[in-house]
Formats: sequence, structure tokens, C-alpha cells
Amino acid sequence: MRRADANEVGVLLAHPRGPVDPTASVKRGVFAPADTWVSTEYLFRRDEDGDYWLVDNRGAVIHTARGTVYASPVNDAVGRLGAVDLAVTYGVDVNGHQLAVTALALSPGGSIPSADLNEALADLPVGNPPDIVHVVPEMKLSASYRPLVSPLQAQGIPKPSRNAWYLDPDTNRYKRLTVAVRTEIAGASPVSSCLGGRRAVRLPLAAGCRRVGQSAPPRWRVDDIADR
Repeated sequence: MRRADANEVGVLLAHPRGPVDPTASVKRGVFAPADTWVSTEYLFRRDEDGDYWLVDNRGAVIHTARGTVYASPVNDAVGRLGAVDLAVTYGVDVNGHQLAVTALALSPGGSIPSADLNEALADLPVGNPPDIVHVVPEMKLSASYRPLVSPLQAQGIPKPSRNAWYLDPDTNRYKRLTVAVRTEIAGASPVSSCLGGRRAVRLPLAAGCRRVGQSAPPRWRVDDIADR
């Protein structure tokens, strides 16, 4: 067990100060005999300045043939484009393996050139960029005004359009999603489990949490955990 290094993804542990939820993932004797820690199941990274950034919920991590895709870094990156109003990243199952898809809702009159999309997703702090990015006319929102993933997942692979792009593996750049490319993706054979399956991966635990404008809760520690 160890603390996460800078920009290393980790699971956040919280030190309980009262009764522990019996359904929580409890760890005892982690840093000292008989100590008690609760896994939040949220993944964070710590940047070089010591700030902590939410990466994803552990159960929502997308495991693609190219590697792991974390939703928050992708959403943050495309959300910096001026035309983007909302962004959500989710997994779509295709013949036994997962594709990472990012849906965008644009501001009125907004448009996204592929060059801007490539620049936005070229250098993510952690994880890989999505396999497909597409613009949707609207997104259904939860009661707390967060985009709902389930309706988008139910649509499967996005339809070809001038506002849909796929990540070309040869150039590592986004290109227009055409009917031919979508057909190829939809008919692809499942990748081997060593590429597309959920692999055991060491996930060091983040030592604290500080989002923008929030202070880090005290006495949160780090650990290593295998993602199974």
C-alpha cells in the first residue's frame, strides 16, 4: 500500500468519525493496527500543485481495447471548447467489448471543427480519449440537472453524421464517422480479454480530495487496490 504519485489515478479512502454504513466497503488495519477506512469508490488524481481532481466513479470506468477511458478528464477537455454546453462520456457494449463514446450538446449556433476536437483531446492528464464523439440535439437531465447516460447508451453506436467522429487508430486523430466505418465498428469481432476485458490493475488511492473551491476533508489516506 502506498500513496499515489502525482497524476496517478487512485481510489479515495475516508476515515469514518461515526457509525460505519454496513453496506460500505470497509478496510481495517490499513495504516495502523485496528484502524478503519471506508472506500468512497471514487477515483481521483493529484496534480503537481497538490490539488485533487475527480477522475471517475470506480464502477463507471470504461475499459476499451486501447486501454482505460475516464469520463471526467474527457468531459473537462471537450467542455473547454466554446461551443460545448454539456458533455457526457459513457461505455457502449459492442460484440463483447466496450467502446467509449462522448456525447456533446452544443450552445445555440455552436459548431465544432474536427481540428478543435483533436486539439482538445490530444493531451489528457490521465486515461485515453474516447473511441467516438458525437453531437446530440438534446440531453435528458436528472433532477439535479446532470446528463443522463442510460438514454444515450440505449442508442448504441452513434449514427453517422457530419457531427460524429471516430478515433482513427492509424493516425490517432478524429475523422468523420461514415456509414462504412460504423458498419465496420458494429461488426467487429470481440477483442481478446487481455485487451478489452476488465483487467486487474493497481489503483493507488488518492490522499485527499480538493475540487475547485472546496477544501480537502482531513485524514483521508491512500492505498493500492486491484480493479477486478
